[in-house]
Amino acid sequence: MSDKTQYKLRIENQLIARLHELGTKCGYSSGNEFAADALDRFAETLAEAIIEEQKEMERYHKNQRKQILDSLRSERNQ
Repeated sequence: MSDKTQYKLRIENQLIARLHELGTKCGYSSGNEFAADALDRFAETLAEAIIEEQKEMERYHKNQRKQILDSLRSERNQ
């Protein structure tokens, strides 16, 4: 049996109905199973996007620092 943890979330009835409808359409046994899988996939995708954004910001800042240092060195050599 899989471990289950219940969270006390406030979810509108429309969303519950939509999750049930989509879960059935996708072959899941319940809306809860579909919601759990969808949330897991979304969380994984979001985490990957955040990590990639952080890496891009590091590259950007590193390049920006290099340009500033090059500019300062150029000014000093004039």
